[in-house]
Amino acid sequence: MAVNPQKPQQLVAEVEGVVTAIDRGNQTIIIAGTLISYNNLTHFIDTTEANLTLGQRLEVNGYLGQDNSYLATMIKLDSDTSNDDSQYTRGLIEQLDTTNRTFRLDQLTIDYNSASVEGELSNGALVKVAGVLTNQTMTASSIELEMFGGNSDSSYD
Repeated sequence: MAVNPQKPQQLVAEVEGVVTAIDRGNQTIIIAGTLISYNNLTHFIDTTEANLTLGQRLEVNGYLGQDNSYLATMIKLDSDTSNDDSQYTRGLIEQLDTTNRTFRLDQLTIDYNSASVEGELSNGALVKVAGVLTNQTMTASSIELEMFGGNSDSSYD
């Protein structure tokens, strides 16, 4: 994950969902359509790097990079059996299309036609999205606008 030292990263929590890809050589996994990198400082809870499997449901805390990828500080096996089919991710809005009610979070398309939206969506805004993932499209059920560092400036500028 490329990190610009002049642009801050943001600690985030609750990227949650099913593992759909694992690349142990590059120390990456994909959960909820989100590329997540891990390293020797990542804390694993109730699982290990060696025990990561496709289809496993995990929760991730980490840092959001300016390229909409994550560096995990914690990866935890999600043992809450009351979870529904929803997955959760965070990212910076790209390619907002208010006519079709879609936007991108890196390679993930978000369809918010039937979502409850808290806040005003704009390109570069940090959002938390809950929904159902099919291929590379998440049909959102809820979207929350979030803030960087306690202020409403959600851009890296």
